[in-house]
Amino acid sequence: MFILRISVTLFILLITISSIMAHVDLLNPNGGETYNPGQIIQIEWQEVLRHEPLNWDILFSSDGGVSWDTVKSNIPISTMNYSWELPNIVTLAGRIKIVQDNVDVDYEDISDDFVISSVTVLNQPNEVKKVKVYPNPITDFSLIEIENPGNSSHTITVYNSRGQPIRTLQDIKTNRIPLELGNLSKGIYFFQLNSNTELYMKGNFIIQ
Repeated sequence: MFILRISVTLFILLITISSIMAHVDLLNPNGGETYNPGQIIQIEWQEVLRHEPLNWDILFSSDGGVSWDTVKSNIPISTMNYSWELPNIVTLAGRIKIVQDNVDVDYEDISDDFVISSVTVLNQPNEVKKVKVYPNPITDFSLIEIENPGNSSHTITVYNSRGQPIRTLQDIKTNRIPLELGNLSKGIYFFQLNSNTELYMKGNFIIQ
């Protein structure tokens, strides 16, 4: 019984150590970057633990990891970077996933959210706040909650996945904005909240 307990303890310890130690580390992008559609960026990674690797795969998500598209597959195992031209889309929740294809178990690392946007503003503060949207994803109705303690006037603009403005609400002075879906189809949308010429807040929502 004593030996069995030791074996179980060692097994649990090995699983814990294995889950803590990364097998592949995505170096760039990390998340928090802002890019332009069509811009060429360098995706970089490093191998942390060697198994029986076959090759690398790179995937991209424009919706925070809900869905993934292949950027490049079967990259030689000795290669640790890839030049990628960003798609012509707008997203506040872009992510890159690097996958280490192995003979047995595959391993991966995923970046935090980065931005692809051609939307320009006259004056962008150092820190742009994110807006709460709930529920999100949306099926019929949702609320956008903003920080507006002084009841200042704001304008909110909603963009589709191609970066085209599709809806504008002006003279917003409350801190809760009902989101009317109207004729919006399923997919991911982005919005910016502007106060005068400043980008004050930004966010995204998904319609299911």
